[in-house]
Amino acid sequence: MQHIDKKRIWDNFVNSNAIVLFLLAFNLLFRVYIYFNTNLFEFSDYKSYLNAIETIRERGSIPLVGGASHYFNSYIGYFFKYIAGNMDYYYLFNCCLGTLSSFFIYIFLVKSFRDRKIGIIYLTATSVYSEFITLSSVFYTQVIEVFLFSIMINFILCLHRSKKVVEAFLYIVVIVIIINVSFLLKPTMQYLWLIIGMASIMYVKMQSLSLKYLVLALTLFSVDLSLEKFYPDIHFLTSTHDVINKNAAVSFFFFGHTLYGGDGGEGAFIYKEKRIEFDSKFRQWYKEQGIATPTGNTVIDFKKAEIKRFITEQPLQWIKLQGYKLVRTFGIIPEGTTFQVLFSGVFSYNWILTALFLQIPFLSFIILLVICFDWSWIKENLKTSTKIDTIREVALKYVSFFEKVLQSRQRCEGREKC
Repeated sequence: MQHIDKKRIWDNFVNSNAIVLFLLAFNLLFRVYIYFNTNLFEFSDYKSYLNAIETIRERGSIPLVGGASHYFNSYIGYFFKYIAGNMDYYYLFNCCLGTLSSFFIYIFLVKSFRDRKIGIIYLTATSVYSEFITLSSVFYTQVIEVFLFSIMINFILCLHRSKKVVEAFLYIVVIVIIINVSFLLKPTMQYLWLIIGMASIMYVKMQSLSLKYLVLALTLFSVDLSLEKFYPDIHFLTSTHDVINKNAAVSFFFFGHTLYGGDGGEGAFIYKEKRIEFDSKFRQWYKEQGIATPTGNTVIDFKKAEIKRFITEQPLQWIKLQGYKLVRTFGIIPEGTTFQVLFSGVFSYNWILTALFLQIPFLSFIILLVICFDWSWIKENLKTSTKIDTIREVALKYVSFFEKVLQSRQRCEGREKC
């Protein structure tokens, strides 16, 4: 009987372009299937972005920024609905961007590891990751943001490996443009220059590499300052210095680091008793501060004081709260968007099937992460590599997993309405 070389079969399988095309096609068709079985679009704060499309039609235009909301996505929706002629085109466009995001991250992983197997594993995982697949049916910015992010990290990798000065300069220009274009959607990457600056410090022993990251960080920061000075209307898109955004940012941290929101750490007052408790303590606090007439800034200052009080007076309870958010709500905004979309559409109000469809993939990734974690590899690299190199290798080793988490959680970034 002829011996079957399983390793060779596996290598041929993962190195085949056909499997990549199949996974990408499945990824796209899965998104399209969910969209054409979606019935719920106008809910939560997404409704305001959809309504903005009609406002653009009636008035001719609207400000790109209104309070905490960025309306460039509504202009994109207007284009597809009233110029291209069908709102379906917007969601199909969203589906294509989601699949392209998966493809660009696949390229990033293959180039980073120089191993197609990791890319295939990633494509398979992201194609069944129901949270991210479903987001193509939501009128919001997260899929477009992830698309821009997936392009940007590939250019950062190119910058990382570039040898020529002109080549590095061009990559820096493209990265700066991509990041600033993303500000039309949300200021999610506003402080990315700080992380890039930290990368420059991490690679300080590798002068050429450190210099490239330093130049990129300084360029991003300089562009921001230049926009603020010479083009204030454009800079307003990324500014967080107005009172509205300050209030929203403080509220975001307030609910995330106190017990007032829901069962603790959730993004809004859910129980009447918690609201009454907040109002009572607020009145007591501003009277103690000698404030006769409280203002919006007074509320902000009180929330800051409550965060500080909870962390300093109940540190163990605060630590417990962070763990609670991690395992239950993954942040201060409990999961609900994709559940509502699937519950009212594909699964026809069957909450059990909806919950299983959403949680089984994510739980599988967590289990695989635990099973595949190699502590001996960590110890070996701590002994034989520099600390900086070890951090870099660990980050690359788990980038596939964390990227999948990032894709579905990015909507929480910059989302001030709860």
